[in-house]
Amino acid sequence: MSIELGKFNQLEVVKEVDFGVYLDGGEEGEILLPTRYVPEDCKIGDFLNVFLYLDMDERLIATTPVSYTHLTLPTIYSV
Repeated sequence: MSIELGKFNQLEVVKEVDFGVYLDGGEEGEILLPTRYVPEDCKIGDFLNVFLYLDMDERLIATTPVSYTHLTLPTIYSV
């Protein structure tokens, strides 16, 4: 399994912890989805559609909502 940074990925929930759940990131290891983004009925074995990004400490993190700062948008130049 390969993951794509800066894009949505379907990942399996593999572990529950007090501060969220960990998702199977394949070769990248387990990826944290913080509690505030975990769906209410989420359980181990579920697959979630999550957006992956690096936090300020360059750790791989998953989220469900996406802000425009995480998206690569085309730049418009006026001449």
